Amino acid sequence: MSTQLRKLIELRKTQLINKLLQAGIYKSSEKQLYELSVSELEKECQVINHANK
Repeated sequence: MSTQLRKLIELRKTQLINKLLQAGIYKSSEKQLYELSVSELEKECQVINHANK
């Protein structure tokens, strides 16, 4: 994987984690947010978006 792609993925992961932290979510199941993949973090964000509607 290229360095640029890796950086973009890490940036997206940081953005998603920050969004979840602002919503008061610090863990998902038994995992810390930083342990989740980008797709798992996106699913968590979708859950809170649906809950806020």
